[in-house]
Formats: sequence, structure tokens, C-alpha cells
Amino acid sequence: MRKNYMLAFMLLVWGVGMSQTEFTGEMFQSKYEISNKDFRMFPNPIKDALTIVLPTNRSDLKVTIFSGVGSVLYEELLDPIKKNNIDFSTYASGIYFVEISSESSKITKRMVKE
Repeated sequence: MRKNYMLAFMLLVWGVGMSQTEFTGEMFQSKYEISNKDFRMFPNPIKDALTIVLPTNRSDLKVTIFSGVGSVLYEELLDPIKKNNIDFSTYASGIYFVEISSESSKITKRMVKE
């Protein structure tokens, strides 16, 4: 019984940080966490528009913009081929949270609208 606990612990520790792979029927698809290398957001502070560029070919990323109190203001899948411009001209000056997410992870950045 003690060996079973040790084996479970070793599998748990070994699995941390490992890439998860799933078979989709056609091909293998690797799911990994989002990192700051997966995208760029600028400018900060924002005047009229926020630009999000995906230097990788990830097509599974979604952007969600939250107000300072947590209300969802905008949500859309990001295009991996072109610059994604989000119009901020109608938003009031203040702090916004921009979340880039995939099925397995997310990153939230604080942005300021002038």
C-alpha cells in the first residue's frame, strides 16, 4: 500500500510542468501554457486602440477585456495571422484588465486607458 502512494506521488511530481498531449483523431495536438512570448500588447497606456500581436501560430487564444470592477466588456478569438486591434475610443479613462486565455491557461495584464 505504501508503494502505491509513493508511485502516485512520483507520477504527480513528474507530471508537473509537462506538456499535455491529446490525440484528436487526425493528429497529435500539444496543449501548453500561455507565456509572454505567445503575444505582445501595446500601447500602455492606451489612447484609441489596443493592438495584440501573436508571434506564434496559436489559433486557440481568446481575448477578454474586463472593467476595473470585473464586468466583461469585450470578448473575441484572436487571429494568429494579423494584428488584432481592439477599439478603446468609446471606453472611459481608467484601468482595464486584458486576459489572454486558452483552454488550459490564461494571463491577465493591467492596462490603462488615457
